[in-house]
Amino acid sequence: MVNYKNFILLISVVFFALSKNTFSQLGAKVNFGAGIITTNILGENRAKMPIGPTAIEGDAFIGGSFKNAQPGIQAKATFLFDSNPDIRFVTALDYMFFSGKERYGIPPNVNIAYEHSLNIGAFGLGVEYVWANLDFANAKLYTGLDLKAFYVHNIYGVEKIRYLDRFKEDDIYEFPVKDNALRFGGNVKLGVEGKLRDKFFVNAGVNIGIMNLIGRDNERGELLTPLPIFESEENMLSVLQVFILIQYNL
Repeated sequence: MVNYKNFILLISVVFFALSKNTFSQLGAKVNFGAGIITTNILGENRAKMPIGPTAIEGDAFIGGSFKNAQPGIQAKATFLFDSNPDIRFVTALDYMFFSGKERYGIPPNVNIAYEHSLNIGAFGLGVEYVWANLDFANAKLYTGLDLKAFYVHNIYGVEKIRYLDRFKEDDIYEFPVKDNALRFGGNVKLGVEGKLRDKFFVNAGVNIGIMNLIGRDNERGELLTPLPIFESEENMLSVLQVFILIQYNL
């Protein structure tokens, strides 16, 4: 099993090795950015479906409960070359926090709550192309393509049964969750950057991508659900991401 701490350390070393000192020998300028990124799961993947029991036994499944946008943070370095500043190379680190909760009532006096959470670390390499320079705030519109490695870890799932009449003690059952997983995918992006003040810029945009294009494991089941029950394959997981970064241009 891959140790996620070693994985994060490795990609951090690679990320910061691609620094201004390294690329200055090639005549590159480096811009650094950091900020927030949110992730929405697209389509009908079970990761966004409820954990709770389904009504039809034949179509039963256990979902991930990630139906809403999930928060995260991103650090990004952009490398520009004087020979063609409209083509930029990028490297980025993302760290995403997925969490879902559900509650069901069983008359007359029982409440059942489900909680499911996991973290995803991602390392990406890509290229961007500036296709429009606007007339205000030194703004630029760009598109890009990233190749990414995703590491799913810190997986947790629990069922809590609460008896409102206190006839008996509450029951707490922690799921025997799936193993950590490493997958490879990528995304296309559309972004804009504009000047805030001095060397500080805002860099914002959207990504549409796939987290598990390579490395899917049908025996493990879906990538972002807690249990493999009722699962026979790992479907591709598509996501929509929105990012807002504060960027410093060296």
